[in-house]
Amino acid sequence: MPPSRKPRAFHSGALDTSRQSHHKQVIDKANRLLSTQGSSATAVYLAQNLDETLLYEILENFDATPISFDAVTSASVEAALRSLTDMATVMASIEALLVEEHDPPTAAYLHLVMRMLVEQWSEITTWINFFIEYIPQSMDHKTWEKVMAGCIQVLEPIFMGAECNAYMGQIASSPSAIDITLRLLCLKDPFTKRPSRISDRRFASSCSICSLFASISSGLFSEIGKEAMSLRLATLNLPKMTELLKCISGRIQDALSASKNVSAVEAGALDLAHLASALSVLPRSQLHREFAGESILSEATRAVAEMVDRAVQAGVKDTIIWSNIGECISNLIRISKPRSGKADHTIEMVLEAGIIPPLLLVLPLCIDSSTSRDLDEAAQDILYWLLDSRLFLAGQKGGWCEGLFHDPRLKTSYSPASRNVVKSLRDAYVFALHYCEQTFGTETVIPVRMCCSLRHERPTIKHEDIACLKVCGRCHSVVYCSEECQREDWQVFHSKECLQAACGRRQLKEAGISVRYRRDKLLLLVRIVNELLPGLPVLRREQQSREIAYSSPVVGSHILAFDFTGVMLRLVNSLTSYVEDTLPRFFKTRNIERHPQARILQCAREVQRSPDSLLLVAGTFISSRTLTTICVKTQYSANAADGEKYRVINTVFNTILRSSLPPRDEAGAKLWAELGRK
Repeated sequence: MPPSRKPRAFHSGALDTSRQSHHKQVIDKANRLLSTQGSSATAVYLAQNLDETLLYEILENFDATPISFDAVTSASVEAALRSLTDMATVMASIEALLVEEHDPPTAAYLHLVMRMLVEQWSEITTWINFFIEYIPQSMDHKTWEKVMAGCIQVLEPIFMGAECNAYMGQIASSPSAIDITLRLLCLKDPFTKRPSRISDRRFASSCSICSLFASISSGLFSEIGKEAMSLRLATLNLPKMTELLKCISGRIQDALSASKNVSAVEAGALDLAHLASALSVLPRSQLHREFAGESILSEATRAVAEMVDRAVQAGVKDTIIWSNIGECISNLIRISKPRSGKADHTIEMVLEAGIIPPLLLVLPLCIDSSTSRDLDEAAQDILYWLLDSRLFLAGQKGGWCEGLFHDPRLKTSYSPASRNVVKSLRDAYVFALHYCEQTFGTETVIPVRMCCSLRHERPTIKHEDIACLKVCGRCHSVVYCSEECQREDWQVFHSKECLQAACGRRQLKEAGISVRYRRDKLLLLVRIVNELLPGLPVLRREQQSREIAYSSPVVGSHILAFDFTGVMLRLVNSLTSYVEDTLPRFFKTRNIERHPQARILQCAREVQRSPDSLLLVAGTFISSRTLTTICVKTQYSANAADGEKYRVINTVFNTILRSSLPPRDEAGAKLWAELGRK
């Protein structure tokens, strides 16, 4: 049981006056130490001078709980205000103890403060909520900002230490602490009528409200606070969620509208970075919700793009500002990362809102090691997502076009540390645009065959209508152009693999592996095969020259494998490239399952019988949840039109969940490196 508090009558007369004077002296000196020597020195001083009785005197002013604005007296308001500012000083010292080692006296001080804070937390939250809503007529703007800063300072250390202190964890996980944070986020400055912006005492350019919200929501302070925030947001009713989204939108627009010079761009970029990281805690359905004609995610993306334009126009050179903008962009991309085929709408919104131009502009300017690495990874993720008809069109709407790469602003001088990475990424975006325009942006359709029957004898048609394809009703993993092909394939292959494929049907469906997805990847693979591969006679001569080195036949036992997972980007600085691989090693490195292996081996035997006209190629594609390998048997025709010399005869699909992949060990990484050097 917590100890009972001493009543106010415990002190009286001159002794009471003496205690008040001592109280004031201790807090005043603590404030001076805080402003001159920092929170560590303040913590040491208060550990020696702030006893239990003095702390009771600070907290007892919260006892006069305000029932309503009219019922509260000015004396109780003033007393609570004093106690709030005093507690802000105490909590500022507590913050230092969370990041530094402390001796027994300071540890006892931390325990005492947090124990008594938990006892009085209900009354403290009542007063904080009161001050957020009620502004005394006598209060000026500076005093109001000081009061709000005190509210924030009381909360911050609690969320920071939630995982290392049981008392802090108890408060941080309570709905009341989260509700105060959300009310502060929605707070408007009563004097300017704009979203309230309270300067952080440590970083003057940062808004402490945005910083607090972001640090809790992203889990930077603690997972306890993040989980509490997620749970609270999940239980908000529609009107309250709408109000919250409007407040976040208002802060985004305020950060943008205030960015009219270099210093304002610095503050606006930091606020946007905080807000973008905090969006991750919102329920995903709320990221899609539109009000005033736009979703919160699209609005944040457009604001970042505009912020980049303003920073470039203002001639910003400060690497910290560009790091903040880079962090904002990488956060938006991370939040919009597709979790399934249905979630592609999220990344579509970000692409349509124009994330690619600012991404490519900021890449060479963001040289901070951690932020630059995050931005590079985000750029690689988006690059391979764009190899899709829907996402390609969304990127086009958002400014991913040939004109973008003629923008003089893209000709920024690269830092030595980022030159190779940035240049290879930009070149990869240029090549990806070229391939996607040729594949998805034209009415000329490459003849392909998605029919999985290896006995398919019908000639390749110009356009194989997806709507006419027949899908296996049990496993949905194979498609056919006719019932005849379906019957033939059932007898030869599919009767042995259907049951196993059906077990993973739901997971692959949730991952968005549709007929359209597979057709997009097949079309792109065939386009690139026709652009990058020389004629088949040239390939065969090269293979024959290597047969001596291999001491074994190459034709039919090897496959030309293209990579669209980012491995080649890291190895040879190219969007994609191909390596010649033996079939056993290809099966192992691409994690080809047993039944697709049988189909591929059948295709390989046919290539051995007709080496002058048939070629076996494959492409491996990555998504957020899957790894898809498409193996095609192609027929070469020297007299065909450009782009159609290699035509698809048979197709084999292999899709696995990335979560089921074996860990990439050192030997596997070395194998990829060897493949890249061939």
